Amino acid sequence: MSLVFVNKEIIDRVSGKLGLSAKAVTRATYRAINGVAAKNLTRSRREIGKPVNLSASYIRERMSLSKANSSHLVASIKARQRPTRLATFSAKQLSRRANSSNGDALRGIQKGRRQAGVSVAVKRGGGRKKMPGAFFVPLRSGNVAAVNGMGVFIRTGSGKKDIKHLYGPSVDQLFRGVIDDVAPDVQAELEAELISQANYEFSKVTK
Repeated sequence: MSLVFVNKEIIDRVSGKLGLSAKAVTRATYRAINGVAAKNLTRSRREIGKPVNLSASYIRERMSLSKANSSHLVASIKARQRPTRLATFSAKQLSRRANSSNGDALRGIQKGRRQAGVSVAVKRGGGRKKMPGAFFVPLRSGNVAAVNGMGVFIRTGSGKKDIKHLYGPSVDQLFRGVIDDVAPDVQAELEAELISQANYEFSKVTK
């Protein structure tokens, strides 16, 4: 989670300079906070998508903005903490020739071939990682006829239930990895936006 708020000294300086009412200052402040928070939410989503092979829509749907208001002058950028299914990273079924095999329509394996693991591409622009011991298992929710309705699993023992679902980094983990790149500009952006919003409030008074 990333918090966006304006330093009180900046608020006092701007309000004193323009002589605005407390109500107008509060309004200018939360508008400035929300504007900068929205801008940095968009920027964070873009930065997250640069190194990893996740779609922009996937990242966008798992991040949200809790806006500031007149009684709470803080905005929060939130990202989902649940790990991302490894299958989401462009997972593909691998197969090998096996003349006696009837194939597996559920996993997209043609007749005469059998499963030979799974490959994934976690890093954007990087090579695919082959996982010979991995396999797809249909999940209880979603379209099980598609890869997105599958999970990538590995076997952990000889028993039927001795399998483990594999995951990649959560959107929250990825978000925390870009915060240091985004954060340095926030305070300067907030001050500039607050001045802009305060001038707008001032112009309404002087009309």
